[in-house]
Amino acid sequence: MKNALVFLSFLMILQGCSPDTNSNQNCGNGVIDTGETCDGTSLGDSSCMEQGFYGGDLKCTASCKYDLSACELFGSCGDGVINPTYEECENGDLGNTTCETLGYLGGTLRCSDDCRFDVSDCDGAEDCGDGTIQWQYEDCEGNDLNGATCETVGFHGLGLSCTENCRFNITDCIDNGRCGDFIIQDEYEECDGIQLNSATCVSLGYYDGMLKCSDDCSYDVTDCENYGRCGDNTKQASFEECDGSDIGMATCEDMGFYPGLPLCTDDCTFDSASCGQCGDNMVQTAYEECDGSAQGTGTCRDFGYFGGTVSGCDSSCHALGCSSLIQIDAGQYHTCGVDQLGYVYCWGRNNAGQLGNDSTEDSQIPVKVQGLDSIVMVSCGNEHSCALRTDGTVRCWGNGDDGRLGTGNTSSSLTPLVSVISSVSYIDAGEAHTCAVKNDGSVYCWGNNANGQLGDSSNTDRSTPVKAANYVGGAKVACGASHTCAIQVGGVMWCWGSNYNGQYGNDSTEQHFYPVHVTTIDSLTHITAGSNHTCGIKTDGTAWCWGEGSDGQIGDGFSLQRLTPRQVKNISGLSNIGAGANHTCAVESGGITWCWGNGGNGRLGNDLTNDAEEPVSAVGMNSSLMITGGTTHTCIINTDGFSWCWGYNIFGQLGDNSSTQRTLPVMTASPL
Repeated sequence: MKNALVFLSFLMILQGCSPDTNSNQNCGNGVIDTGETCDGTSLGDSSCMEQGFYGGDLKCTASCKYDLSACELFGSCGDGVINPTYEECENGDLGNTTCETLGYLGGTLRCSDDCRFDVSDCDGAEDCGDGTIQWQYEDCEGNDLNGATCETVGFHGLGLSCTENCRFNITDCIDNGRCGDFIIQDEYEECDGIQLNSATCVSLGYYDGMLKCSDDCSYDVTDCENYGRCGDNTKQASFEECDGSDIGMATCEDMGFYPGLPLCTDDCTFDSASCGQCGDNMVQTAYEECDGSAQGTGTCRDFGYFGGTVSGCDSSCHALGCSSLIQIDAGQYHTCGVDQLGYVYCWGRNNAGQLGNDSTEDSQIPVKVQGLDSIVMVSCGNEHSCALRTDGTVRCWGNGDDGRLGTGNTSSSLTPLVSVISSVSYIDAGEAHTCAVKNDGSVYCWGNNANGQLGDSSNTDRSTPVKAANYVGGAKVACGASHTCAIQVGGVMWCWGSNYNGQYGNDSTEQHFYPVHVTTIDSLTHITAGSNHTCGIKTDGTAWCWGEGSDGQIGDGFSLQRLTPRQVKNISGLSNIGAGANHTCAVESGGITWCWGNGGNGRLGNDLTNDAEEPVSAVGMNSSLMITGGTTHTCIINTDGFSWCWGYNIFGQLGDNSSTQRTLPVMTASPL
């Protein structure tokens, strides 16, 4: 060992005496060529320890020779300087240590070639080998190291042994290295001194900072932690969306999803899957009816629709096959409504097949009319019903007496039949007759004509639609018990048929079998007919009524017959109006519902059965869109597309799955 060190020292002297030059033109290419000991960062697997030093950072000079300056700082055995970490002595320098100071009784202490004490001439050295560690002066005995290891004497790994002089042999320990030798032993160290193994705060997962090496050769990340890292449960806004439970002020709604709080992923980005949205194939019941292939378990009524059967899911996560009501009309003891899908549902009395479900059995809940689709409007008479299709054709069903189905005969039908008319834009059914406005503004009527209510200048019943004489420009028509009134575009009104109670409003009771112009009122936008009275809404939103008024159905504060229109008291801003046999109801544009006239059976919806000569509010009906009156009951459609009804209910005409009279509105049940 000593001879080797002398030889290395000689080489070092030679290097030191030679100029740091190299004529090799390949020096600097990163490849160790002939004549080079190193080149750039290529050291040929050498190190300071391979060069005989105890540690240090071996580098390469510009002339491709080893730069040992950093190695020399750690020293080597034979350099004349005792390095207490690795050496006990140097040549003859014992560092003032004697046999006595080592615990022996006396003798001569020497230094061995490996710079360790040679105690063979110390008094007591002869005890070495007796199998008992003399703690005063022995480190070990044979294989008994007294619990010591390389690590307890300041080095890494294994390899500590006992010399023949019972002193620790640390040669193999030195080869293992130690923390502080500026050489990273990967098996034991993360770093060593200024050697960080190319690591940085960023490579360790932090966002910035100055990485250092601690005294135990592990990374000192104190400054790194000032900048944070993903996973420290603290959101660094410049680098992260979130961190663990720290999501800042973020919400799913801010991110374009349904309300809620997002979860954070392991890479400190928001997990969008933790926020619900339409299209994720998971039903968020608070916001969706369905989602893709996920149909959920709700029914159409659960989802807030009048009826239907869930048949799929649309791109907006609304259930397909469900619908709300868009139009409603009440007959004598039955009611029908049209839904968004163009289907018709009816409920109540069915003695003549007026429910259109191929039966004569009354129904307390809505039943679907057979064979109808693409319907935009339905109207109910006493015992018959008619519907208008999008193609302008008409279908009627129920009692066919007097030809009121318009099929060319007087046969009744339990299911819809095609009426002999086309190009229709509006229909209305009276007690036993029906009228329609065609696209050209003409009005055609059919059915009972005893009082000239068909307007064809006769009182002959008609099973085929006939044109009302001398009338054009029609927009809407209203059929009463035995009279008819129509308004033209612009609001001018014409009436024909019975006028016994002044239901024309022309200050006369003279009856006409053809349309007569009523000059006492104009600017009408809506019209409705009761049994023997008529009402309308003007462009200014006021309601006007005339004709029979014995039950207060005129609404002017009296129970008197009126031959000319009278303004209904205390209401305005109206958008829809509907007359029953002897009562009338109207809806404000904001949805509030008012009724007046005969209050029998609770048909005014104010929890009473008294007549009212002025409008009274129907309890709870504050979001109505459309209203209709039957003989003794009333129904509305609200903004949610549901039907609510009140009044007489012996045949189930309220549709609430009962036959109980209601003085307060009840919701119509879901259809079959």
